Amino acid sequence: MGFVGPGGRGRGLLREFLGEAKSLNMEMVAICDLWHRVREQGAAMVEKATQKRPKLCRNTDELYAMKDLDAVIIATPDFAHALHCAEAVSHGLDVYVEKPLSDVIEDAKICRDAVKKSGAVVQVGTQRRSDGKYAGAA
Repeated sequence: MGFVGPGGRGRGLLREFLGEAKSLNMEMVAICDLWHRVREQGAAMVEKATQKRPKLCRNTDELYAMKDLDAVIIATPDFAHALHCAEAVSHGLDVYVEKPLSDVIEDAKICRDAVKKSGAVVQVGTQRRSDGKYAGAA
């Protein structure tokens, strides 16, 4: 897997991923962010948990040039979610993308069309809808 956007919310997701990775046979092989400090923070988390340093990518072009990716987690700023998701599925990757999927309907349509065309598996983060304690309370 690759990780796009390991900022504040992204590092929380990365922590969750790393906690489940071994039992689910998953590996974080790349961290992608424009900002070097955030990229390094994400990579340090992965390295501490796995003793393996992921590849550092400055942009998604570098990330999607990798041949050993199956999927990506996208935790960029809200306005970029839909277009990052569309880009990832167009490269044949499955995607977990943070909510909201989009704040602009046109971007949501671009994403929808790209996902339909690709046949990729996409999940949009809806923790409060899928977390057992919220379902139990309902």
